Amino acid sequence: MNVLDFYDPDIEKKLDALEKEEEELLKMENAEDEIMNKVNEESDNSDDVNFGMLKTTLKKVRDRKAIIKEAHKINSKNRVSRKIKSIDDMVADLKSKGHDIDADQIKSRATSRRTLASLEAAQEKLAK
Repeated sequence: MNVLDFYDPDIEKKLDALEKEEEELLKMENAEDEIMNKVNEESDNSDDVNFGMLKTTLKKVRDRKAIIKEAHKINSKNRVSRKIKSIDDMVADLKSKGHDIDADQIKSRATSRRTLASLEAAQEKLAK
């Protein structure tokens, strides 16, 4: 493989276009800074809030927001999901690993979460 294999004949044009775009962006940023400085100098705030204070407050808010986002990502990655969804799957998994188990005994010992409504329904059924 040769260096000329990677050479783009239009590279000079592309580089010139990128440099022009970069210059335009810098001009726009400078113009924006000048406007903000003029607004900052001309504004007469009764609360004595200046542009620097607003920038620092905005930075603190953005930092806090970034921390909250990172904490959410970490928490979402740390959540545990169950691999085995039912008792039958668990019995099959244990048997495949070579454990000698009694499936009926496990099924009889397993309890499901009961709600208040299901308990009341069971009591009514017994009463009838």
